[in-house]
Amino acid sequence: MLPQIGQRGDIQHLRMMISLDSARSFSLKYPQKTHAVKNKAMCAEKTQMKILVQNQVVKFIRTTLTSKLQKDFSGFPFRIFREEDLHTCTYYHLRRFLKADRNWEILNEPFLRDLKAKGRSAQPDIVLFHKGKPKILIELKFKKYIRGIQKKDKKVLEKSVENKKWAKKAFFIQAIIDPKKETDQDVVPYRNTFITIEMKEGRKEKYLEIYHKRRKPQPRKRT
Repeated sequence: MLPQIGQRGDIQHLRMMISLDSARSFSLKYPQKTHAVKNKAMCAEKTQMKILVQNQVVKFIRTTLTSKLQKDFSGFPFRIFREEDLHTCTYYHLRRFLKADRNWEILNEPFLRDLKAKGRSAQPDIVLFHKGKPKILIELKFKKYIRGIQKKDKKVLEKSVENKKWAKKAFFIQAIIDPKKETDQDVVPYRNTFITIEMKEGRKEKYLEIYHKRRKPQPRKRT
């Protein structure tokens, strides 16, 4: 006997009961098909889940991520006009890659203690965590003319991998429009990696045409 229906909640409850009865009926009538559907869903879930070790993530950053950022910078349409754009693109590509393994997390500008002089905290642009522990640190820079790392960024990178305190690997990714000057700073090459993305020569003129328009857009004109 059906219960009296007077409220919206009763209708939702009735619909749920009907759905459950339908599922039970299908399961009893076609047990083999039901079992096959469950197995297929479990296999699909296992196929989608992967285990990504640190070396795979490091390789992705050095190769695939670099290639994708170069396309974002020099390709069509132009997507990077300031450091925040570079940060957004980097986060987007990392997130798509790391979603295969839920043990990896991406944190934007977390406070890390004792990365500066006198024990002061610093906020690296991106830190990759694996099972709750920081593994890879990424600093991002967008420059118009200067290539290389600044002294303060150099200290942060070197201190982050010192005794593997905050990271095992640190990356300095810089996007440069037209490099004409270079800093004289260098870092420990084994645990610190430089990645430079330069505007392609054939795209530079077109990029500079819209560079200022994208950084300082004009308001809409009234019609």
